[in-house]
Amino acid sequence: MLQKYYKLLNGKIERNFCILYRTIYIFYWRLEMSRITKHGKKMRLAYITATALTCAVLAVAFPWFKGLDNREYNYYVVEYNGEVVGAVGSVEEAEKAYLDARQQLVSNSDSKVYLDDNFTVTEKAQIVGSKDSVEVVQDRIYNLMSNAVIDVQKEVYVVDIDGLVITLDSLEDVTALLNASMKAFDENALFHAEVLASNDRCDTFVYNLVMAETDMQGAPTVMVGEDETGAIVETVQIGKDGVFSMNFKENITIATSYASNDEVWDINEAISTVTKETEEKEIYEVVSGDTLSAISKKFDLTIEQIIAMNDYLKDSDYLHVGDQIVVTVPKPEISVIVEEQQSYTENYDLPIKYVYNEKKYTTYSETLEEAVSGVRDVVAIVTYENGVETGREIIQETIIEEAKAAVIEVGTKTPPTYIKPISGGRLTSRYGWRTIFGERDFHKGVDWACPVGTTVRASSSGKVIKAGWGGSYGYYVLIEHADGSRTRYAHLSKILVKKGQKVKQGEKIAKTGNTGRSTGPHIHFEIIINGSTVNPLKYVDK
Repeated sequence: MLQKYYKLLNGKIERNFCILYRTIYIFYWRLEMSRITKHGKKMRLAYITATALTCAVLAVAFPWFKGLDNREYNYYVVEYNGEVVGAVGSVEEAEKAYLDARQQLVSNSDSKVYLDDNFTVTEKAQIVGSKDSVEVVQDRIYNLMSNAVIDVQKEVYVVDIDGLVITLDSLEDVTALLNASMKAFDENALFHAEVLASNDRCDTFVYNLVMAETDMQGAPTVMVGEDETGAIVETVQIGKDGVFSMNFKENITIATSYASNDEVWDINEAISTVTKETEEKEIYEVVSGDTLSAISKKFDLTIEQIIAMNDYLKDSDYLHVGDQIVVTVPKPEISVIVEEQQSYTENYDLPIKYVYNEKKYTTYSETLEEAVSGVRDVVAIVTYENGVETGREIIQETIIEEAKAAVIEVGTKTPPTYIKPISGGRLTSRYGWRTIFGERDFHKGVDWACPVGTTVRASSSGKVIKAGWGGSYGYYVLIEHADGSRTRYAHLSKILVKKGQKVKQGEKIAKTGNTGRSTGPHIHFEIIINGSTVNPLKYVDK
C-alpha cells in the first residue's frame, strides 16, 4: 500500500529565527554599505537601519515560524519502479494516478495482465516547488507500465480427458475437437457435439453428442410399467435399424481458465494427439510355423483381439506365409461408444442338458440325445467401442424353427487315483491299434521297456484276484480296487503276492520280465473300468 513519508524541518524554532534574522541583517547591511561614503557616520546609520528593519520583519514572521514544525507540506514525490514520475499535492492524487494508469493498461488489452512493479509516494519538506496534475503523472506511469508487464494471459478453455489436459483458444475449438474424436466411428455424420454452459458453475461447461432429430425418431425406447400382478416390467419399443446412440467412455470436463499464448494448443495438434489419426498400425508378416496362438503371445494380445483387428481371420482357419496381420492399432485418447440396432436371421442352439449319474465316474460322459439347431429372427442392440464389438443384447426374437438341446449323461463319482507301476522306463507302445508280429492288433494297455527284475508296485490299493500264468500275458497279477475297477500287470519274471491278498498303493507286487508274447524286457499295464479297458495314460504319467 501507499505510504506517506513525512519529514520535519531540522532544528528548532529558535534556530529558524536566528537564520532569518541573520539573513535580513546581511541583506540590509550590504544595501546600505553601498551608499556609504568615507564618512563614518553614515556607516553607523546603516547599521541602525538594518537592525530596525530586521526586528520589524522578525516581529511579523515569528508566529509563522512557530507553527512550521506542526504543519504538512502538501508536496509528494511519486516514483514508479525507481523512476520519479512527478509530484502531486496528496497521497490520494498519487494513488488515483496509479490506479487510473493500471485501468488504462487493462482496458487496452483483452487479456489478463501481470506486472512486476513498485509504486511509492514520499512526502518532501519543500516550501516552494512545482506540482504535476494527476493526468500528467498517470500518463508517465502508464508509459513505464508497458515495460513492467511480465505475463499476458487470456481466457482459454481447458479440456481434461481423464488426466490429459488440453488448453484451447475457444469453444469452437472445443467443439471441433469433440467432433473430430467421433468422426472415424460416425461414417454417416449422424451426430454432432454441442458444448453448453453448466448450470452448476459459471466457469464450467457440459457437452452432448446430439443426433439429428429425424434420426432420433427411429431409436428404440424402453417403456416401464406394471403387469397384472403389479410387478415392474419393461417393454421395448423397436425402432429402425442403425446407430441410435454415441457417447464417450472417458470422463471429460471443460472449464474456463487463463493462460499465456504459448500454453494454448493448436487445434490441429490437439485433434492429432487425441485421435491418433496420424499414427500407423503395426503390421506383422506371417512366417513358417506361425500360429495365432504364438503371434498373440508374442505381442501380448489375445486371439480374439487379433481377430477383431483382422476381419478376414473370422472366416479363415489357416494362416499363410506372407499374410499381413495387424497387431497394433493406435488407441485414441477418447474412446467412442456406439450403440446400434440390428435385425437379422440366425441359427441358434439351446444350452446342453446334463443327466447326472452317481454310479459313474466324473471321467464318464455319453450323449443321449444330439442337439438340433433352430432358426430365429432377432432384433439386437450391439455395442461397439472404437469399432470393436463389446456387447450384444437381444431385445426381440421370433422363433422360425425350434432348437433342441443336446442331452448328455455324466458321472459324478470320484474315480480312484492311480500311479505308474514302475519307476522310470521308456514308453514303447501306447493304447490302441498297432501292428505286432505282422498282424493288426488292439493294444489294451501301455508298455514300458525296462530291465528284467525292475520292481513293480500296485497302482492303487485293492485285492489280488489273480496271480500266475496267463498265456500271452506270461506271468501276471490282476488287482481289483474298491470302486470295482481293475489293474493288470503282465510279462513278469517273478510274482511277490498271492490270490486274495490285500495290497496298498505303492506296495511291491512283482518283478518285471520278458514272459509270454513279448518282444523284449518290459511291463504291460492295463486299467479296466466297468469291464472295459481304458487308456492308462489318462490316469498316470507316461
